[in-house]
Amino acid sequence: MKRSLLAQKNYFKKQEFENHFFKLYDELRVELDKLHENKIFEEYQKQIDKEVIVDIQKFKDRIYKKENYPREFFNLLEFILTYVYENNKDAKYIFLIKNKLTTLDLLYVALDDMNKKNSKYSKILEELDIYEYLKYKDIPSWLILILNKYSAFKNKLVELHYD
Repeated sequence: MKRSLLAQKNYFKKQEFENHFFKLYDELRVELDKLHENKIFEEYQKQIDKEVIVDIQKFKDRIYKKENYPREFFNLLEFILTYVYENNKDAKYIFLIKNKLTTLDLLYVALDDMNKKNSKYSKILEELDIYEYLKYKDIPSWLILILNKYSAFKNKLVELHYD
């Protein structure tokens, strides 16, 4: 009887997690679709190229504070990753999120993380290996200068310099 109740409790807990996760995931997909449709990150790339932004402070002054900076997306991503990290680190949920993020998305996730300076979130990004599918060879050279100081990339970027 006890075993049956425990199994039922675990089943309902998993269902509650999944219901909440997939609501958040659907919201994340909508936010990503908006970003990609409006080419926000591409717009920022052009501005960074034009202004030769080479450090995080310049990025923060020029891009991070823009009115159209997609804070909702970054906040939602932080929330959903924290939710998964704290409640169910099952690889299939993390894969769904990673699979939706392009290399450009991931680069801006890293830049946003550098600006927030939230060590708990940085740890979650690293432990969930959110940058697993990032194509390091596709990182523009201007961005390597900024991201060299980002702990999640540091070793990978150093390796690129020697390849």
